[in-house]
Amino acid sequence: MPEAAQSGLLPAREVARSTPLVTAANGLPYASFGYTEVPADSLKHIVEAVPPAVAAALAGHAYYFVPLAIGETADAADTEIARGFTNDLGDRATCHRNLLNDGVECTFISARLMQDRFALAFEFFINIGHQLVDAAGVPKRFQDLAWAQARAGVRGETSQDAYEARVRALELSGPATFSETLATSNGATPARSERGAGLSLFGSREAQSPQSLRSRAFKSRTEGAIAESLLSEAEAPGVAPEGDGVTGTSEEQDAFFEAAFADTMAIYMLSLAMDLDYADLREREYPLLAAPALADRLRLASELFPPAASYEFAIRYRRRH
Repeated sequence: MPEAAQSGLLPAREVARSTPLVTAANGLPYASFGYTEVPADSLKHIVEAVPPAVAAALAGHAYYFVPLAIGETADAADTEIARGFTNDLGDRATCHRNLLNDGVECTFISARLMQDRFALAFEFFINIGHQLVDAAGVPKRFQDLAWAQARAGVRGETSQDAYEARVRALELSGPATFSETLATSNGATPARSERGAGLSLFGSREAQSPQSLRSRAFKSRTEGAIAESLLSEAEAPGVAPEGDGVTGTSEEQDAFFEAAFADTMAIYMLSLAMDLDYADLREREYPLLAAPALADRLRLASELFPPAASYEFAIRYRRRH
């Protein structure tokens, strides 16, 4: 098909109004528009990995998977959607754009900017995570857990935003607490925090492709051989909240809780959609959160937002040699 026919630009409002939405089993409305190259069954599996309780909190949202979403100004009304992909349009596109249309919060995700199914799923889930925070806030139990981990000096975080917000929050919590925590998190990491570095998350009942799933920041290994190299161990002990937990929060703490919770929910939903090796989430810009600490956060997420009946959540630890 001629490139021009594939890549014509349309206003995002027109796409939203003319593209029929499908309601997933969990209640989320979504649609695919243009030449996304994402199979319908694969897209359905990703969308329905969102737990029903999360979907219920996002009433009034709709998700459009499009080839490219282009917005070259801060005004969401200027968002345009490409029917297909060209290098020129790809250079102008963003990962997603949000637009309020007829009372519905529409999220347009640029499927053709994602290198693989893993990256597409994570882009979708991180949007879901942040929108859940906006709609429902951060559960008190998660705040207590995350702050107890920070105060205990658990190494690393789940994203650059969470890492930087945590540092700022600890700075304001008191000089002694901050200096002791920083020394622990940046160097003298307790042996327990390193245990479980081979943690993997298994939740998908969908057959996975053996191809390498690399993304801009993350990659996932889905080969069945990974499962054979893992050994279930006793769950690593968590960090219990001190006293009654968080009783009052600063602006910096709130920023940390919001970023960490959105990250945790995105990783949790990603683990429901496909199998992944936690070590592959590592980035260079900040130290990755210690695996046992992430496991504690993910277990809490699964308690607060149980997966749909057709999805499973499980954590495995690789055998230590």
